Amino acid sequence: MLHFRRILFLCSVLGLWVVVPPAYPWDYHLGLDMGGSWTRNDNYLDRGSLGLTDQLHFASDRSYSLMWAAPYLSFTPRKGVTGYIQVDISWENSDVEVVEEGVEAELTQAYLSLSKGGVSADLGQQTVLFGNGLIMADEVPAAIFNLNHGKGYLQLTLAQALDSSPMAAATLGYRPGYFENLALFGIWFKDQDDAFANAIPYIYQLLLAPQSEGDLYWAGASAEILVGKALLTAVGAYQWGELKLESDAARARYTVSAYLADISLSGNLAPWCSLGAFLFVAGGDDTPLNRDLNSFVAIMPYNPRAAIFFDSEFLGRDPEDQMLTFNGGFFGGVLAPGLTLDLESQAGLSAAAAVVTFYAQEDLDDGSRWYGWEVDLELSYTFSQDYTLFLEAARFHHGDYYESLLNEEVDPATRLSIGLRASF
Repeated sequence: MLHFRRILFLCSVLGLWVVVPPAYPWDYHLGLDMGGSWTRNDNYLDRGSLGLTDQLHFASDRSYSLMWAAPYLSFTPRKGVTGYIQVDISWENSDVEVVEEGVEAELTQAYLSLSKGGVSADLGQQTVLFGNGLIMADEVPAAIFNLNHGKGYLQLTLAQALDSSPMAAATLGYRPGYFENLALFGIWFKDQDDAFANAIPYIYQLLLAPQSEGDLYWAGASAEILVGKALLTAVGAYQWGELKLESDAARARYTVSAYLADISLSGNLAPWCSLGAFLFVAGGDDTPLNRDLNSFVAIMPYNPRAAIFFDSEFLGRDPEDQMLTFNGGFFGGVLAPGLTLDLESQAGLSAAAAVVTFYAQEDLDDGSRWYGWEVDLELSYTFSQDYTLFLEAARFHHGDYYESLLNEEVDPATRLSIGLRASF
């Protein structure tokens, strides 16, 4: 079902087009992205009926098929004005009742882009990334303003995160080269959706039924620069703020102080082969409920470094209610170094592989801090330009951290996905 606020944004976009009369015939393009996939997850976390520690087991298996279609319309009613509208239609069929089955339709994009000289604005429902997506990545109502002057630019973003929480950012950047970018940013978020309350361990939610509010701030920098023939990308942020948790039984005030860094270096060994290395770090806390929280807090973050460990389903979290930590890291934070290899041929074949190991920033009482290691593989074949067959496989071996936490040996978690994507 289409959300009312997103229909309102669509009406706003069309209304803006009506009041801006075209100076020449309306230029438009209709397109369609669609596809289908089958996915199997094994040995993901089963939280049990109450979410108690002694009921946690890595024994959740799930298979599901997904079909999707995303029709879109781009249009240019006049010079300096472009619009884009996209609806995502999906149907999922699962062998376990973890999601409501049936056809779902959602207005994911509905915005106007206005530009004149070095000033531009994007207004409406659109994809918004804060901190390269590691602080927030979602499709939300937003207004993004850009002021460009030579190689420098200033970007201001106002967004509605989650259901009703405001989020804003200012970015000051400089583009020294074609693929290069240097930027400083500041971000503010206000919890008006009980996001913090929904992120604490489930047993506390069940017993306390808490509500939450508060303000979070991030200050950081990002870079994409060429080092010889290699590309260096980096983003780092320091976070602070205060979150309040309140219920009929208790009240608590949490001070947040944490950090995040993601650094990668990749280069071509040949025109068809590239090798890379990365390090992802997010602060953690060994006593997260002591009212001085040092776990890095993110709002619907997206981290593509590992298909299993950074997947919300791995620890049985609701992907629509993500706040706090980075999935597999619990509150303990994470330090994740890894290597990547990418191969691509002119015949449409491509392959990507990654090996990552994960350590907690804060160990358990017995000294355990190794989450485990993971290997990912992606294969794809593009034919007739419009069709792509793909296969994605991943295997995660649990380390002593999980075995100590659950007091049991754990079999590896695996993920396999095969499917077809098409664009018209």
